[in-house]
Amino acid sequence: MKVYFANCHTDIDWEYPGGNGADYKEIPNSAKTSEIAAFPKVLAAIRHAIGQDKLLSIAVPGKKIDMIAYTAETGPLIWPSVDYINVSLPPHIFSALSFKILD
Repeated sequence: MKVYFANCHTDIDWEYPGGNGADYKEIPNSAKTSEIAAFPKVLAAIRHAIGQDKLLSIAVPGKKIDMIAYTAETGPLIWPSVDYINVSLPPHIFSALSFKILD
């Protein structure tokens, strides 16, 4: 996981909670299931630490197969902590898309 801090913004780039990340050949997804429950808790703790006046963004995978931690059950636990999501897509499509979380 990479964390980028700025005066007004924190960005979390975790490839990817629950598996299918850069180390997928070395570490099976079955060894990462605890990350799925931990991810919303980590985001909530970061949100609490930086406060509501700072922006918090996360990078999310652009491929459905990699969205292990982003489900109908976990989404409602994730979205309240973040202001923006950056969707990672293959470079030939876009380098990234950003979406603002709407209330």
